[in-house]
Amino acid sequence: LVGDSYAILPALSGGLAPKQYIDEYAALIGGLLHDIGTYFVLESDGSSNAGGILRFDGPNYILHGLRGYKYLIDNGFSEDAAQFARNHTGVGLTREQVIAQNLSLPAEDYIPQTVEQEIVMVADKYNSKSIPPRFLTVDSYRRKAARFGEDNANRWMQLVAKYGEPDIAGLAEIFNMRVDA
Repeated sequence: LVGDSYAILPALSGGLAPKQYIDEYAALIGGLLHDIGTYFVLESDGSSNAGGILRFDGPNYILHGLRGYKYLIDNGFSEDAAQFARNHTGVGLTREQVIAQNLSLPAEDYIPQTVEQEIVMVADKYNSKSIPPRFLTVDSYRRKAARFGEDNANRWMQLVAKYGEPDIAGLAEIFNMRVDA
């Protein structure tokens, strides 16, 4: 997952956000760290003892950002670095959404606080989070976001307008991955 998001980071510079205002090093670090919490929400680790299949614990997957944040803080990472893990779920989660959707998260905002966090969040949406991993197109993620309300789908399209659309077909060819159109 991390490698795919990292590959997309440079491709997200074609939108309205001027490159000179983006701390590419911070975005790179965030891209590498943001999904570290997924290791705490595994149903099966993919080892031979587990049947060789890596699986996430679906109901607890929503917690991976917060668990990653806590892990990074507990292990001496800066608040700035840990925020990448905390604030990348969906297109950002507001306190109101956490309450309305009865999510198993503390009722707080989980919204990117910097342009770099937002870029990592956007790049992450192009990854299917499935085994085997697949790339998602703008339209396929829009449909996914719409399952949580049309506001989410609209927010996604605003983010695409802001950061541009990467060449998913080209990236899929480079990484030998399928594309969900």
